[in-house]
Amino acid sequence: MDELRANAYDLSSLRFLLTGGAILSARPRPSCSELVPGLTTVDILGSSESAARE
Repeated sequence: MDELRANAYDLSSLRFLLTGGAILSARPRPSCSELVPGLTTVDILGSSESAARE
């Protein structure tokens, strides 16, 4: 997020941000939407990330 705030990038065509391996915490989500209007963040989880833990 610091990089996006510090430098101008044309991200106007970016529509989706897919994350994997771990759920993106709630803290950066509003920043993503603020910096890239219209961005949809999606957590992609496989069986190893979503399995019940013992």
